[in-house]
Amino acid sequence: IGITVERNRVTGHQDAVWSAVYRPDGQLLASGGFDQVVRLWDKDGTPIGQLEGHTDDIWSVAFSPDGTAIASGSSDGTVRLWDRQGNLLSPPMAHEGHVKTVAFSPDGTQIASGDQSGALRVWNRQGSLLYPPFRADGQHTLWSLAFSPDGTAIVSGREDGLIHLWSTEGQLLNTLVGHTGSVIAVAFSPDGQLIASGGDDAIIRLWDRQGNLLHQLEGHEDN
Repeated sequence: IGITVERNRVTGHQDAVWSAVYRPDGQLLASGGFDQVVRLWDKDGTPIGQLEGHTDDIWSVAFSPDGTAIASGSSDGTVRLWDRQGNLLSPPMAHEGHVKTVAFSPDGTQIASGDQSGALRVWNRQGSLLYPPFRADGQHTLWSLAFSPDGTAIVSGREDGLIHLWSTEGQLLNTLVGHTGSVIAVAFSPDGQLIASGGDDAIIRLWDRQGNLLHQLEGHEDN
């Protein structure tokens, strides 16, 4: 039987923490939550800075692959791009609803973000929208998204249980149907051929890019 030992406890947020992510080199941790602040910590949990500017809950934070930038998405309807010192690297990127999820492309040149209205937007690092917002039928909150490892596709998960596979230019490639609740997490396999998803129905599903359900991993008892 494996034994898990708490190594450190990172405290400082004044409300719920919704997102935490390591910088790719593992030396820095960023977290965001309902106190409207992105906090930075070293790998041992020592606070080393905070990024202030959002005016509502922060739902998602992401590091760029090179570790030089941090993206954050907030209920204030913006995505903000920061350096480690807390300087904004671009104007705030505006959505029409609460921003629930953000992700960098593998080469770090693009940022994808999804919001409460169901819109997925792709930006460059200068804060310019590259394409019209991606939309499938209906206005359902986008809770999760991820770029494929080769940067040619984006997968997104919605509150109605649907998963959509897009080209990075906004063409809808496939719809994956099977979940019965919000899809909170999506991820590509390292070779980009499989998609994993999990959500409120307590089931992890594995799919191919053609939308075929390959496996269901059951065992969780809640979302």
